[in-house]
Amino acid sequence: MVIGAALIVVTSVNVGVQYVKEYITQTQHQEFGYARAAAEYIDGDRISHYAQTLEKDEYYEEVSRYFNTVQKQTDLKYYYVCISTEDGLIYMGRR
Repeated sequence: MVIGAALIVVTSVNVGVQYVKEYITQTQHQEFGYARAAAEYIDGDRISHYAQTLEKDEYYEEVSRYFNTVQKQTDLKYYYVCISTEDGLIYMGRR
């Protein structure tokens, strides 16, 4: 009886661990897919204007609309674009 109960517990834990691993793997693939799509969409040369001036220009607004659309059509909750400068990172994003 005790051995049977222990076997059930071990099996349940194993199934739970496998489920979590699979969920994390699927989530990572999805997240990297979002990141790859954004990297392909964003023109680093054009977005660097924002980093230099911190003024929202037409391209900034275009990128913002892109992410707003992605957020509405997916389960993406936050997005941030990090622009590397000599002084550090400039963040563009929304929650």
